[in-house]
Amino acid sequence: MAALLTRRLARTTLVLLCAAMPLAAGACSSDNGDVTIASKTTEAAATSEAPAPTDATETTEAAPTTKASTATPDPCELVTIDEATALLPGAIFQPGTINGPDDDRMCQYAADPSSPTAQVEVYVGPGAKKSLDIDKDTLSHEFTNPSGVGDEAFLEDGNIFFRKDTLWIQIRTVTLSVEPAVLQANLISLATAVVAKL
Repeated sequence: MAALLTRRLARTTLVLLCAAMPLAAGACSSDNGDVTIASKTTEAAATSEAPAPTDATETTEAAPTTKASTATPDPCELVTIDEATALLPGAIFQPGTINGPDDDRMCQYAADPSSPTAQVEVYVGPGAKKSLDIDKDTLSHEFTNPSGVGDEAFLEDGNIFFRKDTLWIQIRTVTLSVEPAVLQANLISLATAVVAKL
């Protein structure tokens, strides 16, 4: 009788222990096979919920494309000291000096003290167009339009204006020793060479 009570007490203790540990992964059973209690594994612990799908595509806002600003060409490179000398044969020039802001520049070749009177000025930018407008509209100078010089060209005595795309250029001369016809032909030839550099 005492043995029977001991067995029942052991069985009861085992049942209570198994009930008290519901997260246990294994089954609880008695040594003699009379009691078997399978513990349930908690699904929530075993299966972790996958995070809600997120939009993997990140919208990266493209940086605004700024056009690289095209610098105004160096007027002393467009017309070199050698080209200025060829434009006014017999003149001797000092090195060119550049004046004006970056977008509206002027190169000036002044005559050497030992040279005959001569000067060459090369304007690149809006100032060249403004000078043309003044000569045409305000001073009513007479112009011819030489063909093959940039997109358009205007020639007057000792002075030529021409355009390549939106860039205006003026070559202005001062001389007392070069014949007008020779000077005009030289201006057209030099302006054509300048356009080829652009």
